Amino acid sequence: MNEQFHWIDLVKLHDHPQNPRLIRRDDVINAIAAGINGSFDPAHALIVRPLADGYQVVSGHNRKLAAKQQDLKQVPCWVRELDDDAAYMLLLTSNNQGELTALERGLHALHSVADGAKLDVKAYAAKAGRARQTVQNEVMAARVANAVPHVGHELADRYKALVEIHAAPQWLWPALVDAMLDEKWTVENTRQKVARSKDLPKVLPGWAASDLPAKLIAGQLRTNDLARMAKIADDAEVEIRRRDFEVDKYLSELAAILKKGGIGSASQMLALTDPVIAAQRQADQEALRAAEEAEVRAQRLYEYVSQDEWNTLDNAVREALLNPDPKAIKPLRFNKQDGPSPLSALLGSFVCIGVAWVRRLPRMRSSTWEAQRPSF
Repeated sequence: MNEQFHWIDLVKLHDHPQNPRLIRRDDVINAIAAGINGSFDPAHALIVRPLADGYQVVSGHNRKLAAKQQDLKQVPCWVRELDDDAAYMLLLTSNNQGELTALERGLHALHSVADGAKLDVKAYAAKAGRARQTVQNEVMAARVANAVPHVGHELADRYKALVEIHAAPQWLWPALVDAMLDEKWTVENTRQKVARSKDLPKVLPGWAASDLPAKLIAGQLRTNDLARMAKIADDAEVEIRRRDFEVDKYLSELAAILKKGGIGSASQMLALTDPVIAAQRQADQEALRAAEEAEVRAQRLYEYVSQDEWNTLDNAVREALLNPDPKAIKPLRFNKQDGPSPLSALLGSFVCIGVAWVRRLPRMRSSTWEAQRPSF
């Protein structure tokens, strides 16, 4: 191990940013300061590693604070060449582990076994020389603590309660921690409260109001109320799909309502989803009524259309009448005229003239022949 002993100026010593301590231990610092009494024993030298702008403390954060309290300018240090992983593990192993709380040890372990880290709980426990299950419990407590950064040092002595809270859905952790601290739950109280959450979903729906977890913990909402709200939202989607009318449009409206969130009761969910279903139903009925009326009109137009009415039709309707769908026309009924129209009267005149002309043809041929027949 490459290690050298030096007296180093306090101003060149920087705390490790991942020091697991949650709270400043003034009692420990004062005791160390009293022992220094103006002279720092080299036997208690700090362990540091070199940085570009000085040195990073790996072991001896409290000793550094005690020396500063005694107005010392320099402290004895062992300077070691350490990579990041080795320095981080030394934060735990070089400290008197009795000075670290279970939660502080858990926070240190959590960083080492988090997703993407090089160690799992078993390997970390072996490296730290501690029982695997103990490390696992400390990691669970640390995960809960990380979910409530606004609380901080108040959790330092609530390690066992945090382990119990870990069994609840993660979205419920902050509400459980706040209630535990506010109502001063015991570990048994916490276990009982957590047991009531066993039927809750693992993921809180996005439409849920932000205060819904707190209401569940306070008993203002029941566990099955959340399930009922989810069922109402699911049923609304099923109903929109079942009607099969402009489904994408009304599903988008429903999604926008749910995405907006802030829904905290079954009645509120109904009040928001029912109008979407009603709007689709009404639009579907109006479209059906319009289609039926159009069908009746189209059938009548197939059977009869006057010149005046023809002039009022748009090109699309005219095209449909000029090129009709044979299936939509009743046999022997197409363009039946119930009364004369300018077009039908004109056509009738031409027909009458043609018939009269044909009837005269035999007599005309006979007269011509008589006139031209030669006499013998």
